[in-house]
Amino acid sequence: MAIIMRNLNSFKLQRGALLLEVLVTLIILAIGLLGLAGLQTRLQALEMESYQRAQALLLLNDMVNRIQTNQNAAGSYVTAQALGAGEACPLGVATQQERDLLWWVGVAVLKV
Repeated sequence: MAIIMRNLNSFKLQRGALLLEVLVTLIILAIGLLGLAGLQTRLQALEMESYQRAQALLLLNDMVNRIQTNQNAAGSYVTAQALGAGEACPLGVATQQERDLLWWVGVAVLKV
């Protein structure tokens, strides 16, 4: 009988402990899931940055190939300002450099 009374007393002392353990587990799980959501957001931003860098490298490589193809007029590819979005498209397409510039401005506007 004493053993049963001792078990009942210990049961009364531990009453609600399981609920507290579940609550702590849920809090830890929620913090972990919030961390994963933050990590996923950061990974998406880094993926977009990586894609943009790859596109810039492809465009750069293409322009280098165009300049190497037209080596006789390579100096005419130098501009006083940066080319890209907001740049007016050249109207003349008489030379290879003008055609390349028209292509470059068009692609840069489409990529932005």
